[in-house]
Amino acid sequence: MRIEELSINQRENVYNNHLTVDFPESEVKPLKQIEGLIEKDNYVCYGFFEGEDLLGYTYFVKTKSSNTLLLDYFAVNKQYRSNGIGSKIIGSIKDKLHGKYSLLLGEVENPEFACDDNDRSMRERRIAFYLKNGFKVSSVKSSVSVDDYIIITLNLSKELNDKEIYQEMSEIYRVMFGEKFFNEHINISI
Repeated sequence: MRIEELSINQRENVYNNHLTVDFPESEVKPLKQIEGLIEKDNYVCYGFFEGEDLLGYTYFVKTKSSNTLLLDYFAVNKQYRSNGIGSKIIGSIKDKLHGKYSLLLGEVENPEFACDDNDRSMRERRIAFYLKNGFKVSSVKSSVSVDDYIIITLNLSKELNDKEIYQEMSEIYRVMFGEKFFNEHINISI
């Protein structure tokens, strides 16, 4: 499996053909917002390939004042799911980012806010997947507009306590959405 930073054309293709299908509409940022964050050096997108076939992708938010990343989007393309590709991608991420970044944060949908038993089961399976691949569940929770998350962490070289995770998430959300949106639509708690 090959990992490469996605070009603007690849990002547009992934966005239009995968990301908007793989994630709920409420979680999908406009492509223009993502490209704006990339221009400011606050965002990076990777594709995972076998030959020319895109197996999956990861999009990260970063700040200039920290060496912590937020895993904003991560998906394995539908035809490659349930074959261990997701775990291989997490392994590749660890190798690629180790030494450059100290901590990887992620948001997982909070099972407490599932709309039904199937939704709850899917959310619990996602959490189990991340735990199996070395992530830990923090006590930090966030609400972004209508979506409720539990913050997970993957220690690349440094572990943070919940207060520090809270501060990192606050800074990342401000970079991602701006101060006004942060104040009006985001709640973070420990």
